[in-house]
Amino acid sequence: MKQLPIALCLSLLLAAATAEAQKLREKDLVGTSWKLNIDIEQALEEAEREVEEEDNLLATLVLRGVSGVVEGIIENIDVYFDFEDDNEVRVYVDAFGTEEVEYTYWEVNKRGELVIEDNEHFDSDGPSYWVMDQGVLVLDESQHDADDANIFLEQIK
Repeated sequence: MKQLPIALCLSLLLAAATAEAQKLREKDLVGTSWKLNIDIEQALEEAEREVEEEDNLLATLVLRGVSGVVEGIIENIDVYFDFEDDNEVRVYVDAFGTEEVEYTYWEVNKRGELVIEDNEHFDSDGPSYWVMDQGVLVLDESQHDADDANIFLEQIK
């Protein structure tokens, strides 16, 4: 009789954990468009803390100069992903007024992760794995350090 409450509790915990996980399905992405967002604020703050710990004035000045340049570059680059029904993703890049369109392969794997493959025209250092988290697609944690820029895809249509 004692096993029934334990089994019930375990079942409820498993159901709650499953409900938290937002597994993707291919049909969730077909026909949708997403904008790449890069938030480097956290990464720059971490770099600034490390430089301050070293108490190196030259490094502090270089970091401040570089961070302004990096932020300016990111502000002038827009990247959009359009997921098509034939498992092709159209990658549209507008960088400093120059537009470029590339196509590559995408799929949703058995774990519910979006996988975007590299090809000869689209190179992102190997396939990237994205997971749904609170309505946005974020890079799988195993692909980046916690101190890296916050990179995510936000649905625009």
